[in-house]
Amino acid sequence: IRETFEESGVLLIKSSSGSSSQSEAFSFSSSSSLSSWRKQVHSSPDQLLSLYREVGAVPDLWAVKEWSDWLTPTDLNDQGKRRFDTIFYTACLDSIPTTMLDQAEVTAVQWTDPASLLHKFYERQFWLAPPQVYELSRLLNFRDQQDLAQFSAIRHQAGLTTWLPVRMECDDGMLSILPGDSLYPDSPDYAGTSAKKPGPYPGTLDESRAASEQLNRLEFRDTYDCVTRVKGDSQHGHVSPVSFQEFQNKCSNL
Repeated sequence: IRETFEESGVLLIKSSSGSSSQSEAFSFSSSSSLSSWRKQVHSSPDQLLSLYREVGAVPDLWAVKEWSDWLTPTDLNDQGKRRFDTIFYTACLDSIPTTMLDQAEVTAVQWTDPASLLHKFYERQFWLAPPQVYELSRLLNFRDQQDLAQFSAIRHQAGLTTWLPVRMECDDGMLSILPGDSLYPDSPDYAGTSAKKPGPYPGTLDESRAASEQLNRLEFRDTYDCVTRVKGDSQHGHVSPVSFQEFQNKCSNL
C-alpha cells in the first residue's frame, strides 16, 4: 500500500461501503497536496499513518488480496547480484484513480485489460518480465473485475509459497521451471550458493514437455516468445494460466 502510493500517487483506503472485496482510492484536494504527502512518506515511511489520520481513512487491509510471490532466479546474471522477492496483490476499484508517477520506479501508466498487454508483448511493442506474462495469463480466466474480486477473496485464504524459477537450457530455447513441474528440483537452491547447478536439458523444448507428466513452466525461444505451459493440479487454490493463443482462439469462436 505504501509503495503503491509512493510510486503512483494512488492511496488505497477501505471502501466507505465496508466491502471486503472492493477498494477505494482517496481523492486529494490538489496535486500539490498529493505531491507534498508523497514526499513526506518517501522520506519517512511512518508518515503514511499520519496521512491516513489526516484524511480520516484507514489503509485497505481487507480488500487487497495476496495473489502470488516470485523470487528472482539465482542465475539471472543481467540483474547483477540484486534479487527481488516480489509479492503480487489484487485490488479492485470502481473507477480509474488519479495518478502522479514518481518518474523513478514508475515512469508511465496505462489502464487496460490483460489481453491487450499480452497482445502488445507478443507483437514486440514492449517487453514484459516472465512473472508478468504468467500472471497476466492467469487473469485471462476472468471475464470482469467482479469475477476476479470474488475469486481472490476465497483464494487468498489458502496462502502462498515463494516461487523460485529454475532456468534450464534446451537445444532450441530456455525453460523456466516452476514448483509442481516434473523437472523442478526436490530441494531448490534459494540462495544460489550451491556449487551444483542444473545442467542443460538433453533435447528440445517440445521433447522436454513430452517427457514431463506434470507441467508448470515458461518456454522461451527469445525474449518476446514466452509461453506458459501448465498441466496438473494448481497450488493454493489458484487458477492456471491460459495461453494467449488459446485465449485468442476461444474469443474467435464466440
